[in-house]
Amino acid sequence: MIRYSVVIPHHNNPELLVRCLESIPVREDIEVIVVDDHSPDSGTYLERYPILGRPGLTLIISPENKGGGAARNIGLDRARGQWVVFSDSDDVFVEGAFEAMDKYHGSEAEIVFFPTLIEVEGDWNPGDKLDWLNNLLTFYRETGDDSRLRCFHVVPWSKMIKRELIERLGARFDEIRYSDDVMFSMKTGIGATCVMVADERVYRNYLRRGSVSHPRAWNSNLMALRAEIGMRANKMAKESHSLSYDDAYIALARLFFMDRKTFFKLLSKARESHISLFRVAWKVCHIILRKTGWKGKVS
Repeated sequence: MIRYSVVIPHHNNPELLVRCLESIPVREDIEVIVVDDHSPDSGTYLERYPILGRPGLTLIISPENKGGGAARNIGLDRARGQWVVFSDSDDVFVEGAFEAMDKYHGSEAEIVFFPTLIEVEGDWNPGDKLDWLNNLLTFYRETGDDSRLRCFHVVPWSKMIKRELIERLGARFDEIRYSDDVMFSMKTGIGATCVMVADERVYRNYLRRGSVSHPRAWNSNLMALRAEIGMRANKMAKESHSLSYDDAYIALARLFFMDRKTFFKLLSKARESHISLFRVAWKVCHIILRKTGWKGKVS
């Protein structure tokens, strides 16, 4: 029986992909599914990178470039494991990660969350990006309230998800260029009958320049997409746990300065997404105040 299906989307960064694959042990109960999102030279990968031909690894080359969400969906369609484990191709699993996961494979939980090791590559200072994921786990441990964890752990990695849950919910990734993982993560998090938080760290996430999460990568189209997905996420969080998805407000406020037409078009859907217009206005004012040198915070 396959215990873990490790799904890895990849595009045009084979050296980092090799680093990721080297962190995954070769075991009969682990299958690795690498989905290349139509990299320019992917036809030469098997010849140039022998690790892609190792036992238990399937390399799928997509006929067109459609983004990480589409690549993950292709991997999900091929997965056979009891648990699905996602990784980005530029991240790694820590030593002993799968032995740590083995402790939970018989768990009644449908999602097991693990603390994340986060490392910055280069001179980027990401601020609180280092803390927000692990803070969700800490909040759950301290309060026993799993609502924030279910709604806001909106990355697919650093967790193991029962494939049965994914199939029962019909959960798939949005096939878009950014935030493709938000709704998948919320749908599975909210839909799981039981979740668990582990103590072991199994995954190292690298924050680096060149990634889509880096501020220099943002443009009006990406920000509009981030705002639109954020509004969908806010609707789901409000209706399931009466929580607000803060990233929706951040993205809308930033979009105000990038593309007013799209900003107001999205605001027309505010009511159905349970978006507070007052809070959007306050976020916009906060950006203006920060630009003038104000050091305060806004909720």
